[in-house]
Amino acid sequence: MFNSMHEPSIPIVCTLLPSETGQRLEEFEKLFTNHLREVSQPSPRQARFGFEVTEETEAVVRELFAREQKCCAFFDFVIQRRGARLIVQAQVPAGAEAVLDEFATVARRAAPRAAA
Repeated sequence: MFNSMHEPSIPIVCTLLPSETGQRLEEFEKLFTNHLREVSQPSPRQARFGFEVTEETEAVVRELFAREQKCCAFFDFVIQRRGARLIVQAQVPAGAEAVLDEFATVARRAAPRAAA
């Protein structure tokens, strides 16, 4: 659950090496292209990604977002299974809105059939 009352001071940085950034982006683009069905941003600090998944795909989604959480600790991802959909809710602290917006833009570009 998101906690907007008290946000820890987590630096808004990514700890991936420059050589790893392109590969990570490719992984997300492939995931978004093949499985993303919904993207929405209810607020500048929150986004929702809906994936159509199988058990195998669910493991890929969970693992990729867990790796993203490790290198970008300012992201807060909550993942819930709802029938054939996997919903990833993302939240960022104040000051990281542009990063979340860019992440959602990458998702929309990779999966143009996803509802915005």
